[in-house]
Amino acid sequence: LSLTFATYALDKESSQTKKCLLEGEQLTDDEQGDAPAEEKYDDLMLDDESWVETDWSDLPSDDEEKETSCFICLVNREGPCRNYWRRFERCMDANLGEDEEGNSLSAKACENPFLAWMRCQQKHLEYYQDRANVVELELWTNDVNEIEDERPAKPFPPKIKPDIDITTLSSVDGNTSKQSPNSAHAQITFHLEDDEGTSLVMAYVKDSEGKLLGFGSKGKLSKADVPGLVEFELEFPACKELSIHALYEGEDSPIFGFMYGVEE
Repeated sequence: LSLTFATYALDKESSQTKKCLLEGEQLTDDEQGDAPAEEKYDDLMLDDESWVETDWSDLPSDDEEKETSCFICLVNREGPCRNYWRRFERCMDANLGEDEEGNSLSAKACENPFLAWMRCQQKHLEYYQDRANVVELELWTNDVNEIEDERPAKPFPPKIKPDIDITTLSSVDGNTSKQSPNSAHAQITFHLEDDEGTSLVMAYVKDSEGKLLGFGSKGKLSKADVPGLVEFELEFPACKELSIHALYEGEDSPIFGFMYGVEE
């Protein structure tokens, strides 16, 4: 991640444009804006801890923190690097705009807070990868619910029903010495086109309570290592049934769906 990219990301809304989602399109260049060229930082700079901060007393309290729908902000406002990110975010807010030559004011002024945050990120990569997945689902939940309210629901056509692979992970009961599944990794592969050649716009999976477990937009699904793959984790015995859905292109196209029982 570059400082210029982080600067750019803070200026953009994190939620997807629903119009483009429903039409199966990517955001246009005008809608996205031109992302600035990345400004690389080598390992030597990230290993340099000459600029270290431990006093966070001037940062706003939770009640004073401004609301945001920015994806990168929501991910980093929690966890072990929270204050490093908040320091960087505060610096960005205090150095908006460009100089006379068109260079970002924050790119220079916020270099030290940026590098400190990146060093922390390197030490907690796994936490923030998991955190990013959680935030992504939270942001998509409202969009999915709105689209479900607007579109008719129909059973999944048999020819394009997705392939389902659920691998259970077992634990041993100390009292009975019997193995019982306590979690599982689910992989559901959707067809990128329906039987008429219409492209997939989005695919998602919910549990029996309506909680979003996995989601994929057109761009994400088409670029996946396994095209059309949506994967997520399941917890037993809480999750016993999955609600599996897909939306293909078309102004009045329905949301296809079916229920799938998770066998323990």
